[in-house]
Amino acid sequence: MTDPSEAIDPQCADGCDNDRDGLIDLDDPGCLGDPARNQEFNIAHCRDNQDNDGDGRIDFPNDPGCTSADDPLEDNPDPLPACGDGVDNDGDGRVDFDPLGMGDDGCLSAADPSEAGPCDVEQPLIPDNGQSVGTTRDSTHDHVGSCRNGEAPEVVFRVPVPYPASVRADSAGSTFDTVVYARRACADPVACVEPEPLPDMGVAEDAGVPADLGVEADLGVEADMGVEADAGIMADMAVDPPAGGMCEPGPSEVACNDDDQGLQGAVEFEWPGGGDVFVFLDGFGNNAGDYRLQVTVTYPVGGQCGPELHAYADCAPGTICLPDGDDRMTCQ
Repeated sequence: MTDPSEAIDPQCADGCDNDRDGLIDLDDPGCLGDPARNQEFNIAHCRDNQDNDGDGRIDFPNDPGCTSADDPLEDNPDPLPACGDGVDNDGDGRVDFDPLGMGDDGCLSAADPSEAGPCDVEQPLIPDNGQSVGTTRDSTHDHVGSCRNGEAPEVVFRVPVPYPASVRADSAGSTFDTVVYARRACADPVACVEPEPLPDMGVAEDAGVPADLGVEADLGVEADMGVEADAGIMADMAVDPPAGGMCEPGPSEVACNDDDQGLQGAVEFEWPGGGDVFVFLDGFGNNAGDYRLQVTVTYPVGGQCGPELHAYADCAPGTICLPDGDDRMTCQ
């Protein structure tokens, strides 16, 4: 005979977290309030396409009760987080998280505790030697350049350029497909749109028309730039067709480049007024990894080069920084 004392308790009354969602027995919605039920498993509320808490918002990242898609419950905290409370907490005229991108740029989800955006804090200075080595794997996706699209994380550095100069930044030595772009300001409203499907032109496959370009390969249209190399468009300013759609540069963007040498990006531009430049090292698509960023600033012949000095800034080749007749430091 079977000893009743050795009977196995049902999952909803055994004191165990059988489905490993952090909820045990009747606290687990999979038990449906029935201690005799022998199944704790249920799809996490924050990815089940249901408004489980009846607040009119569904799943991550839209429900303020969901910090990730794996959260077992949609229950909202009290008080509500800053990105889901209907209040403009940082006074920038934008409110909360919006899945269409119309909300506060500091909110990556409705559960974010702060509306402070990535550019609301001081950006790190480029090291004085002009070089930074690290990884983007620990960063977040907050910015996008006009020559790429996707959700890759990025790093950003503020580069002081005290006098008119030319600026170059490149990612040579990085281990992944990188994108480099520069802005006058940290924030920049780059608009990216998904491409519309190409209409069926009735061209047979044997007509030599690649399906992804819609033009013959011998027309001289390069897949990575959309223009011929001799079209007079500098590589550092060309807008590549990014993965997932096209992007329009915002008013602050100075230059953006995807592939200058192999998979590494580089930008070079004149900076006639001097002042801070914001340099971004990003990944193409969703790429992330170990990066190497180099920034150099070159002052023109006769241009001011002091008294503010930086190791990454130097005079044009063949000249050195010396006092002139007016005791100004210039490249001579």
